[in-house]
Amino acid sequence: MNSIVIIGKLKEGPTLKEIAGGLKLAQGIFEVPRSYSNGEGKDFDLFQISFWKGLAEEALKLPEDVYIAIKGRLQANNFTKDDGTTIYRNEIVAEKICRLD
Repeated sequence: MNSIVIIGKLKEGPTLKEIAGGLKLAQGIFEVPRSYSNGEGKDFDLFQISFWKGLAEEALKLPEDVYIAIKGRLQANNFTKDDGTTIYRNEIVAEKICRLD
């Protein structure tokens, strides 16, 4: 089973774009607090969230200073560069949004 729930605040975006066939995609960056600071004093993580179809337009209305719960799935997007190096990139694909205000 591939399921993830995060609670955080909108940090950047989301920005909306239409891709092939008129499908809507919005992507934004979420700041999710940690329960501890890392060695650099950072006490949050940043995650890219993708919102498809109806959630894409709903995501555009999200305020920046409100905590939001997102339920979704983790998606791996791996590709090989011209030099043969494999790049591993993960993103969260939102399935449900819940404002916590």
